[in-house]
Amino acid sequence: MSKAAVDDLAAVPPQNAEIYGRLFEIENALRELIVESMSAVAGPRWYHHRLPHESRVNVEQGLARDHQTRWTQNVIHHPMYYVDFSDLRLTIEQRDNWSDAFRQVFSKNKELVTTDLSELEFIRNKVAHNRRASTVDVDVVRAAHAKLTSVLGNRLEALSQRYSIVSSAATYLGQLKREGEVAYTLCSRGRRIKNLGTWELAASTWWCSAPGRSGSASAWSPANAAPKCW
Repeated sequence: MSKAAVDDLAAVPPQNAEIYGRLFEIENALRELIVESMSAVAGPRWYHHRLPHESRVNVEQGLARDHQTRWTQNVIHHPMYYVDFSDLRLTIEQRDNWSDAFRQVFSKNKELVTTDLSELEFIRNKVAHNRRASTVDVDVVRAAHAKLTSVLGNRLEALSQRYSIVSSAATYLGQLKREGEVAYTLCSRGRRIKNLGTWELAASTWWCSAPGRSGSASAWSPANAAPKCW
């Protein structure tokens, strides 16, 4: 493909381009809505116990592929960016998630979750595989986008532009490791740990599961000084 074609994407059918843009807003807004809503009711690492089983499998497989790929630079995204489009519906519909977080959001538009997202899944796959979309597909996506706009209002645009990522992971991990090593040294000498500011901050994040703070020297070792991260 020539540089000119890449720059203006003139070869993309207009209906495909419109569908892609609207689906991007719908999908990204739903991912971030789930992150925001579930974090509020179940804590920052809710995904360990509130994702459906099949969704967790998709996350683990996606993360494993990222870790094994060495020829590109990966940005650390929230686990919700590793679930399939269908997993968004499953996560919202799961009984405890629905009652705790999403009933109040979608109570008057439940068909958006139960029906519309299923219809969008087929169209999304069509566009993702570069099959030409139809005018009917455009109408379906427009209708779903309008429904979600009626539910979220101005939040739709804000959520769709938000990304739950870690932009400075290497620096953060280095600070955590150094703080852990200092704490281990203090414990091994029988001295009290007075400040674990970086570790305590990490405990409130979605992406890092730091070992718990403890006064016993056995709680700290070189083996567990490094945090466990998704």
